[in-house]
Amino acid sequence: FYEEPLVGEYLVDGGYRRFEMRHEADGRVWGHSPALNLDLWWDDGRLHFWDPAMGRWLLNQEEAQAALDAAESALTESQALAERERARADALEAELRRLRGQQP
Repeated sequence: FYEEPLVGEYLVDGGYRRFEMRHEADGRVWGHSPALNLDLWWDDGRLHFWDPAMGRWLLNQEEAQAALDAAESALTESQALAERERARADALEAELRRLRGQQP
């Protein structure tokens, strides 16, 4: 529509004004959105968000899904490990009760 890789506008007194866009030597384009308080970066055909307050990149949808999948996998693994440890502890307690029952 704008024939540019990244354009941002904000509303001022009923009219739109363009964000100042910066063009990096490596081809990346970025500008700051005061409404979002984020820097919007266009890099290799993808939109990325930099949070200057936190000093880090925000995850895109694919990255967030991958992180969620990894967390769910780790949780499942931890739950399975906890269940194995519970079963082991139960078996050891049963063995201890059995051995104590054999003592005079």
